[in-house]
Amino acid sequence: MRTALAATTAAAVVAGATLLPAPALAWGRNVLPGVAWNHLGWLWAWANIKPVAQARESLQYRLQQVDQTRLRFTVTNTGKTPVPLVFRGHTHEVVIRDGKGKEVWRLTRETAATTAIRQQQLKPGASLSYDVKLPELKPGRYTVEAYLLNVNAGRTSGRATLTLEIPEPKPAAQLATSVAVVAPEPGGAPMLAVTVRNQGKQAVELEAKDGVLGEVVLSGGGRTRFWTGTIALPDRKAEKVRWAAGESRTWFVPLPKLNQGTTYTAEVILRDLGKQPVARKAFVAGTAPAGLRYTLTVSGKDGRQVRLQVTNPGNKPVDLTFPSGQQFDLVLWQADGKEAWRWAKDKASAAVVQTRRLQPGASLTFDAELPRNLDLSRVGLTLAAYVKAKEVGEDPVAAVAVREPQAAALAFEFEAQASAEGGRLNLTVRNTGKEPVTLRFPSGAQHDFVLKDEKGQEVWRWSKGRAFIQPVQDLRLNAGASLRYTAELPADLPAGTYTAEAWFLAEGYDGKPVARERVTVAPRKVSLRFTLAVDRTTNPTRAKLTVANPGKEPVTIRFPSSRQYDFVLRDEKGKEVWRWSQGRVFAQSVMDARLNTGATLTYEADLPQNLAAGTYTLEAWFLAEGYNGEPVAREQVTFGGRATLQDLRFRVEPVYEGKRLTAFRVWVTNTARAPLDLEFPTMQHLELRLRDSRGRVVWTWSDGEVILVAP
Repeated sequence: MRTALAATTAAAVVAGATLLPAPALAWGRNVLPGVAWNHLGWLWAWANIKPVAQARESLQYRLQQVDQTRLRFTVTNTGKTPVPLVFRGHTHEVVIRDGKGKEVWRLTRETAATTAIRQQQLKPGASLSYDVKLPELKPGRYTVEAYLLNVNAGRTSGRATLTLEIPEPKPAAQLATSVAVVAPEPGGAPMLAVTVRNQGKQAVELEAKDGVLGEVVLSGGGRTRFWTGTIALPDRKAEKVRWAAGESRTWFVPLPKLNQGTTYTAEVILRDLGKQPVARKAFVAGTAPAGLRYTLTVSGKDGRQVRLQVTNPGNKPVDLTFPSGQQFDLVLWQADGKEAWRWAKDKASAAVVQTRRLQPGASLTFDAELPRNLDLSRVGLTLAAYVKAKEVGEDPVAAVAVREPQAAALAFEFEAQASAEGGRLNLTVRNTGKEPVTLRFPSGAQHDFVLKDEKGQEVWRWSKGRAFIQPVQDLRLNAGASLRYTAELPADLPAGTYTAEAWFLAEGYDGKPVARERVTVAPRKVSLRFTLAVDRTTNPTRAKLTVANPGKEPVTIRFPSSRQYDFVLRDEKGKEVWRWSQGRVFAQSVMDARLNTGATLTYEADLPQNLAAGTYTLEAWFLAEGYNGEPVAREQVTFGGRATLQDLRFRVEPVYEGKRLTAFRVWVTNTARAPLDLEFPTMQHLELRLRDSRGRVVWTWSDGEVILVAP
C-alpha cells in the first residue's frame, strides 16, 4: 500500500510540476507529508541535472610548475553562466605518482581541513588558483594529477595532469671559482679573469638563461656595488654550460676605469647557484702580482707573434722561483670559456727548481708563436699569459684579444671641425674587403672621441659620464657596408690648437686611436660695441676708444698680453705713419677682464703734432682674443692747412658768487692745426644774449672777458 501510494504521489507531483500552479504543489505537500516532500526534492534534483552538468563542462583546468618547489592548479569558468561549487572540507586534490604509476604523495593526506560545507559561485571568466608546495622527491619522472573536490560534480570532476622531472642534484661543491685582475694590452682597460674549474669526477651542468652565466660585481672607493659586468656566452640562445670532469673554463670581463691606488672588491655570482657570490677578490688598482709589470702583445702581419715582458718597476730586486724549467705559459681561451690552445701542451721541461733575480728596471722577455693551424677568425678569442713563479701564483697576469688582422679590410675616415662655438667629429668605418667582418665589442661602447691640448693633456672625452650596457656585443659588417659615429664638441673650449683622436673599440682595435686630426679653435667673439671719437678741444688732439657691453650677460675678455688696445694713423695712400704702441713695453702674461652688462672700457691716446698737413685715417684696434685681426673702428682726421671759422669751438661758463649769478666767461678755441686771424670791425668782441624758455631775448651783454686760446 505504501509503495503504491508513493508511486501515485510521484506521478501526481510530476503532473503537478508540469501542469498545476504553485498552490497545487503546496497543497500536495500538505496533504501528503513525508511522501510528497521527498519526491518533490528528488524531482528538483532530476530537473537540475542537465544545467549543472552543462555548467560543469565550461570549467577549464590547468596545472603548471611555478618553480623548483611549487605547483599551481587553476580552474577557470569559460562559460556564460555561473557554476555552483560545493566543498566539504578540502577544496582540491593533488596526487603524485611515480614512473610505475604508484602513488607516492596525496595532498589531502598531508593537510588538515574542516568538515564544514562551503558553497561558492564561480562567475563567468573568474578563476580559482591554488599553489601547492612540492614534497621532497627522489630524482626521476612523476605524473601529477589535480582536480576539484566539488560535491556537485562527484567523481566526474575535470582534471589536469602534469609530467614532473626531478633532476639529479647539481654537484655545485665540485666547482671551484677564482677571480684575478690581469694586465691588458697597452692602452687598454684592465680585465678580470674568472676561472671556474670542475674538481670532481662527474660532469657538472649550470643554466645560462639567454646566454648569461653570471655577473661580476665591483665595490670599493666608498661605493657599494657600483659596477656590474656579465659573464656571457657567444650564443645568446644557449641555456646551459657543461663542464667535464677536471675541465676549466675562463672568461675575461673588461673593467671600467679605476682610480689608481684604491682598493676594490670583485665578487663573482653564478646565477644557477643562487645570489650569493661564489668567489671574492680584493685588489688595489694599478698593482700586479709580485709588484711586477706584465705586458703581453700580439704582432706580426699575420697576428701570431706573441711576446710577454715581465718588468721590475720598483727600486729593489725581485727574486722569482720557478719549480721547473717552464717559466711561462700561454693559453688561448674561446668566448664560451673553453681552452682552444695551450703553449706548454706536449712540451717537456726539466723538473729543476730555478731562481731568477730581476733587478730594478730589468725585464724578462718570453717569445712564442701561435700555430698556423689555429683559426683566429673566431669571435671572442683571448690570449692569457701565466708566469710559473711561486711568487706570482697560478692566475693569469696579462690578457689580450686575438683575431686575424683586419686592418686592411677596415678603412677609417675621420673628420674634425672645431670653433669657439663648438664643433663636430665624424668617424666612418667601412669594410673595404670582399667578405663580411664580425666585430666584437666588450660593451655597448663602440667608439670614443678624445681631445688633447698641445701638451698632450686630455681636455675632453666623449664617453666621460656616459653609461653603457656591459654584455658583449657582436656586429656583422658586410662587404662595402660602413658604420658612422658622430659627436658634438663642447661650446666652451678655450682658443688654441688641439689633437682630436678617434677610437674604435672593437676587439683588436681598442689599444690605440684609429685616426687623429689637428683642429684649431678660434677665439670666440663676444658682442661688443665700439665708439671712436677725436677730441680737437685738447692740445694735443686726443683719440678716445670706448668699448661697451650692450648684451644682457657679463662677458669675459681675454688679452694675450697687457697691451689691450692700439691706435694707428695712415696717410691718404694707406701707409702707416704713426702707431701708439711703437716703442712701448708690455707684459706678456695673459690677462682676463670681466665686462658687466652696460659697462664700458675707455682707452685714450694723444695724437702726434708733427704731422704734415693733410687728411689721415685713424684706426682703433681692440686686442682681445677674437678682435686682433682687424681694426674695430676708423675715423678721418685733418691736420694742418688753413683754419676757418668752422674750426672754432665756443664754451660759455657761468660765474657765481654764492648762489647768485654774477658773470659769464666765454672760451673760444681754435681746433685747427693752423692759426686763424680774427678781425673785429669795432671794439666789441663778443655779444651775449639770454633767452627765456620761449626763445625771447630778455637780456643782452656786449662787454665781457674774452680769452683767445692759440693752437
